[in-house]
Amino acid sequence: MKLVITPNQRTRLIASLMEGWIAPHSRVLDLGAGQGYISRYLASVGHRVTPVDVRDTSIFPEFKPMLYDGAHLPFESGSFDTAILCTVLHHTPSPEVVLREAGRVANQLVVIEDIFRTRFGKFTAAAGCSISNFQFTNHPHSNRSDEQWRETFGTLGMPLLRTRYQRYIFVVLPFFAGAYHISSR
Repeated sequence: MKLVITPNQRTRLIASLMEGWIAPHSRVLDLGAGQGYISRYLASVGHRVTPVDVRDTSIFPEFKPMLYDGAHLPFESGSFDTAILCTVLHHTPSPEVVLREAGRVANQLVVIEDIFRTRFGKFTAAAGCSISNFQFTNHPHSNRSDEQWRETFGTLGMPLLRTRYQRYIFVVLPFFAGAYHISSR
C-alpha cells in the first residue's frame, strides 16, 4: 500500500497505473485536467497534451485548460490518440455522457477512478473527494465499484483492454484506485 500526501506523489501513482498504455508522442486529451499535474507529467514524457475542464483551476500557466460545457467537446471525431479521464467521472452527474463524448474524440481512453468494495469504501471515497477538493455541496459523487465501471464500459460498447489496481492511503483515508484501458473504436 502506498502513502500519498503530495500532488507529485499522486501524479507518480497515476503515472504508474497507466504506464505502457499510451504510445510515445501521442496526441493526448487530459479531460478534467484540474490543477494540471497530469498534463504537465504527460508533456514532460513527450506527449502533445490538450487540457480540458469545466473550469480553470490549473496552477501551471502553460497548462491552462480549454473550457467546455461538461457534455460536448469542441473537437472533431478522432482528434486524439488517447483521452485521459483521471478521477473526473465521479464529479459528473452522468459519467456515461462524458465517456461517450471522450470516446468520440479519442481512439482509446484511460480511465482512473477511486473504486469501492464496501459501503464504508464508498463513504471514504466520497468523503476523501469532498475534503481534497473542498467541494462539500452540489457534488454528484458518482463513485462506482469495479463491477459497476466494467458494466458501464460494456453498456457503452467500449471494450476493456487492460486493468490495474492500486491500494493507497491519501493523508489518512484508505483508497483503492482502478485504472481502465479502453478501446473506443
